[in-house]
Amino acid sequence: MKNDWLLVFLIISISSAFTGGTICVASANSDESPHSSESINTYQLLFVGNSHSSANGLPDLVTAMIEAGSPGSSAHSELAPGSGFLSDRLETVETQQSLESRAWTHVILQAQKYSSSGLYFYPTDAAEEWIRRVKARNAHPILFPEWPRKGNTEEGPRIHDLHLGIASREPACVAPVGLAWEESIRSYPALDLHFADGNHSNINGATLTAFVFYQLITGQSAAELPPIPGIDVSEFTQRKLREIATEIVNENSATCADMGSEVFQINAGLNDAWYYPDTDGQGFFITVFPDLGKVSLAWFTYDTELPPEGATSNLGSPGHRWITAGGTYIGNQAVMEIVLTSGGLFDTPGEVRRTDPAGSDGTIILTFDSCNSATIEYDIPSINRQGTVPIQRVAGDNVAICEALGAD
Repeated sequence: MKNDWLLVFLIISISSAFTGGTICVASANSDESPHSSESINTYQLLFVGNSHSSANGLPDLVTAMIEAGSPGSSAHSELAPGSGFLSDRLETVETQQSLESRAWTHVILQAQKYSSSGLYFYPTDAAEEWIRRVKARNAHPILFPEWPRKGNTEEGPRIHDLHLGIASREPACVAPVGLAWEESIRSYPALDLHFADGNHSNINGATLTAFVFYQLITGQSAAELPPIPGIDVSEFTQRKLREIATEIVNENSATCADMGSEVFQINAGLNDAWYYPDTDGQGFFITVFPDLGKVSLAWFTYDTELPPEGATSNLGSPGHRWITAGGTYIGNQAVMEIVLTSGGLFDTPGEVRRTDPAGSDGTIILTFDSCNSATIEYDIPSINRQGTVPIQRVAGDNVAICEALGAD
């Protein structure tokens, strides 16, 4: 089967015809890079929480810091609609839709229910389930323990320990937000971090919290950030808060040690023939266009039923099917619309019919785990079929190119 696929791969350029692009093939011995554009780190952040996550535009603060500290990087953040505790939102449709709406790289989970007095215990199974759902989407889950209420000297460490317990049962990164607040209050008692209600953050508190998330997400020292313009915090205060965030994150980063600064990034080294060994004789041609930020895919497969006995065709099997799809990618994931082409004749010019992109024949979500491993999730309403296909390369020749591009 592999020899057949390698032979067919020589004609892969036909799979790009519907995209309007071209394919550039770089030899492994060539001095030319197959990807000339600069590698860009893309951070996609989803905050799932209550007013502690939304106050003072915390998601936007983190985005601004990432773009200021990592020139050339792209950052996008959103606050999932709704509010309430994580246990309340577990079955909330709009929250689940937010999780599934984009290829998030990091999902920040805040609002584990806890006892303010410390006298009662609330279950953590919902938080653990959220962690599993986030990891199922190939994103990094980050637990967000809240800061202590004003004047409470024991609440911060207690809430942090509660979240460490959650991470011990379902591994996740625990952001030492409350510990950073405790250190700031101890070191600079005149610097108020709380809003007037003594519970929510003011802009100082939100800035300190954002510095903690910046360092956890990017792996870069918050202390090295330049001043962030456009926020009502002096450069002097920003510097003090950056130093505290770096100190506390460095001291409490054990749960985040394997998180890394990035998820796998799609690159042109993935251009290849791919297949699922259990369905030998079928497969995929995948082409990445980095300059366009798009991926095209051709799926060589068969109809859902065998042709009637005695059915014939002039060329090939009557049951052969060729499905194409194309779409944009972010991080390690591409979302593509399926296009079906019909009406053509072998080696004969003439117009063919394609599915209207506005009413495509389904969706394919392509997610890469590494340079040699990916999954395809498909939904084809016309045949009422949904499923997931794990795929790998037919041959490993381009793995080194992919890894080199990923390291740029």
